[in-house]
Amino acid sequence: MAAPRRRILTRKQLAHYRRHCQEAIGDDFIICLECGSTFRSLVAHLWSMHGMSTDDYREKWGYKRLTALMDLETRLKATQGFRARWATGWRFPVRRKVEDETIRRLFAKDLTVPAIAAKTGLSQLTIYARLFKLRLSRRRVPNEELLRLARRGLWVSQIAARTGLVTGTIYSRLARLRKGGARIPPPRGPRPRGDVRAVEAERFLALVRKGLTPDAMAARLGIRPASVKHRLWVLRKRGLVLPSTLRLGSQSIVSDARLLAPCRKGIGPAEIATRIGLPYSTVVGRVHSLRQRGLLPSPPPRPGLSRERVSDSELLKLVRAGFGTRLIADRTGLGMTTVKSRLNALPQRAESDHR
Repeated sequence: MAAPRRRILTRKQLAHYRRHCQEAIGDDFIICLECGSTFRSLVAHLWSMHGMSTDDYREKWGYKRLTALMDLETRLKATQGFRARWATGWRFPVRRKVEDETIRRLFAKDLTVPAIAAKTGLSQLTIYARLFKLRLSRRRVPNEELLRLARRGLWVSQIAARTGLVTGTIYSRLARLRKGGARIPPPRGPRPRGDVRAVEAERFLALVRKGLTPDAMAARLGIRPASVKHRLWVLRKRGLVLPSTLRLGSQSIVSDARLLAPCRKGIGPAEIATRIGLPYSTVVGRVHSLRQRGLLPSPPPRPGLSRERVSDSELLKLVRAGFGTRLIADRTGLGMTTVKSRLNALPQRAESDHR
């Protein structure tokens, strides 16, 4: 199953999804209302990054108790697989009750999670959840050590390099310590730049004088394009004159004429981004700018987003046929909020028809 394309949500979009939680579950994605990231399923993400159970997440954001925290395609495939296994005689396994001391004892023997699952009869996901609940980790770093490093003014990335912990784990542990009343001063000194300092200045300037693009320089140096652009920005601030063929932003590397040619052929932004090598969001912004300047005609309105595409009579037929709000939204292409508002505005709708 292919992973969904990562979506970048603004604060306004995330606030909208938090108010309308049902719209956060799409056909091929589900949005985490805690951080705004998109996934196929939220179960493992909630345990590993937010320390929440699915029941706590549903209660916090207003989901029903039986709402599946996965996208519709994954839920459909899981349902089909379950029915196929049930037809072959598979039945639910008997849930075993394993004490916390048993898990502590097996964990102390340096057994892996699959080995603990095999000995206890629990699933690996359950073992991970129990280990998180018991605060057990292979990299045992006490809170006193974290506090000592944080009070020395180190950044989280520097603490991660010294302790071997993941930065997300350090952030969550420091947040819990602050809630417990521990005083942690802000880090001192400049923020570490990561891989930027790993490249010598002479080698970097030699590639700059050749007029290579940031992406080409990043490929040769083995660092991120964002790091290359930041270092170019620093050099420009210091007075270095960059070659005329080099620009800091990737938007100015590709000319408007090169973007206009595929757009006039009807090629979508995703395919243009693949052909030219620009980010998807950059292509969308450039195409919008071309339309504002009159170089491209305005696109026709999308029928899936029009409220007038579906008449009230068609909505009434679907309601009287016994379709729920989500099925009506899937059939008509309207949003969940739009369907609910349209159904509430229908004068001839019975109260129990769309529940």
